[in-house]
Amino acid sequence: FLRAGDPYLSLVRRLERARDDRDVAGLVLVTSDLPVGLARVEELRRLVTEIRTRKPVLVYLRGGRTKEVLLAAAATAVASPPGTPLFVTGLASSTLYLRDGLARLGMAFDVVKAGAYKTAPEPLVRSGPSPEAREQREAVLDDVFARTVAGVAAGRRLPEPRVREIVDRGIFTAEEAREAGLLDAVLWPDEMKEWVRGQVGRSVRVVNGYRPVPPRTAQTWGRPPVVAVVPVEGTIVRGRRSLRGLSGAEGIARAIRRAAADGDVRAIVLRVDSPGGDGLASDLLWREVRQARKKGKPVVAWTGDVAASGGYLVASAADAIVAQPSSLTGSIGVFALKPDLSGLLAKLSIGRDASARGENAQILSLARPWSASERALLQAQVDRFYRTFLERVAEGRGMTVAEVEALAAGRVFTGQQAFDRRLVDRIGTLADALALAREKAGLAADEPFELRRFPAGPGGLARLAADALALVEPAEEEGSLLRAAADLPEVRTLAALAEMGPIVALPPEWVEPLARP
Repeated sequence: FLRAGDPYLSLVRRLERARDDRDVAGLVLVTSDLPVGLARVEELRRLVTEIRTRKPVLVYLRGGRTKEVLLAAAATAVASPPGTPLFVTGLASSTLYLRDGLARLGMAFDVVKAGAYKTAPEPLVRSGPSPEAREQREAVLDDVFARTVAGVAAGRRLPEPRVREIVDRGIFTAEEAREAGLLDAVLWPDEMKEWVRGQVGRSVRVVNGYRPVPPRTAQTWGRPPVVAVVPVEGTIVRGRRSLRGLSGAEGIARAIRRAAADGDVRAIVLRVDSPGGDGLASDLLWREVRQARKKGKPVVAWTGDVAASGGYLVASAADAIVAQPSSLTGSIGVFALKPDLSGLLAKLSIGRDASARGENAQILSLARPWSASERALLQAQVDRFYRTFLERVAEGRGMTVAEVEALAAGRVFTGQQAFDRRLVDRIGTLADALALAREKAGLAADEPFELRRFPAGPGGLARLAADALALVEPAEEEGSLLRAAADLPEVRTLAALAEMGPIVALPPEWVEPLARP
């Protein structure tokens, strides 16, 4: 059973409960735009496929794109309201290159990095992609797109060339999607119940929402063993607070320590969905995971849509890593960047006078570029951290530093590609990660246990819990205070940079105030 609610984990557990519940004759999933990436869609798709082997699973698709169609294709049957647009346009990845535009404003960025494929800062310092950036983007798209086409083709019983033709056409109404073989029916909401009864094949009572009754367990003395779930979601920053899109490392480290010190906790599952972040903050979490293992607590990392750079560093400290086929994984590399606003100040006729004691006292100043000696100093620091990164991963993965280095330099892989290269241990779902954690903790497969989230709270994927298991209304968004915080210009800037790739280093004043309570 589950304590200290976690929306995504709750959704997964509800689907598993519906799968095993003999009183449930069939399941209806009502969905439109899913607030998750393809890796999490793959997990939900696998659950739908498992349920479908036992009972009908029906999807009512109220619009969506390629990933929603991929999920729906795993169901027994799919319907949409009349006229609903479906954008089955495939996959795309684009990057805005800002250097020349910033130069018009008198702005520039100083960057040092380790790894030719560490392309995250390129949008700030180049006019277009490097060969390395283009190479890895094409490799990831090829891998994910092939798997997406195969998934839709298998689910809808269509030849793969036909699915590629559908993708090339792209936009369909519900009626056109039915003709193309993507849907089985076009129905108004009030027609759904009769359709459900027809698909189930017998008289059933259709209810809105599925609220499973917790299973009864044998009466035992004492508390049940606990498997702790610790989420690491969003850009990793220093500080205690985690906002939407930002993970405060000190707060997460404290949660890991509490789980490791809790006598009832038998194993820890790290739910990593992070593009990286501050190098020292990520290293702090790596250390806490290692310390938890030294205290005898097995740690299993499960990667969601992305576990890159600092996110992968944290995962590499675990006993094992479980990934989805499309989880973006790796990006073992380091960079540091700093804005240079000297040109902008000159355009605005703003003078500056500074005094300093110490050759490098102004190394973080935004009003001047790095000097040659400052750049050399920072490059040496970045190279040292990169070497440490390689050594950490080599230790965690049971590889030599040379073997890791051949896969590093900032390269990004899908989960399947990472598995083939020994960067992850298994391809599987969160449920697989929980089962592996139980196994490593010595818990029997049929032994009751409690899932507990550390720290307690809804996390960054609360919207997903609103995705219905029947005809239900979406839940409310997070509180107004959280929404207001997410609208801060600084947070938006950080989020925009995160879209470009993992952030390993930024001037501390950019990030730390956002993560403090």
